[in-house]
Amino acid sequence: MNSSAVDHNRDNGVNITYEGGWRIFNRSSFSHNLGNGVNVTMNETRTLNNGTVRYARHQRTEVSRSAFLLNDGHGVRVGNHCREASAVVNDSSFVGNRRTAVEFESCYRLVPDANVTNFTVSC
Repeated sequence: MNSSAVDHNRDNGVNITYEGGWRIFNRSSFSHNLGNGVNVTMNETRTLNNGTVRYARHQRTEVSRSAFLLNDGHGVRVGNHCREASAVVNDSSFVGNRRTAVEFESCYRLVPDANVTNFTVSC
């Protein structure tokens, strides 16, 4: 999402339940949403028709040069990562959100070292 305004939604400004890929938010604003500005929830597996399970190979969330203003929830929420992933939040402003600016939920179970998530926040 690039150079967009996401305002006055009844729940999250953007809500993504995904099983892999890149989510990039650049130069956008998220304000006055009744939930989180951006909510990303991980769907860890997918069962194919033949019963096999496939894991997504890339998990990356990037937020850059964006503004999160007066949302009822978190500015950015990324939840329940249990596989290797990357999340980056930089050069963004968070003003007046009712909950924390950025919430990153760890895995709900013990994971091997190979599944470490790189989480970076900078000003």
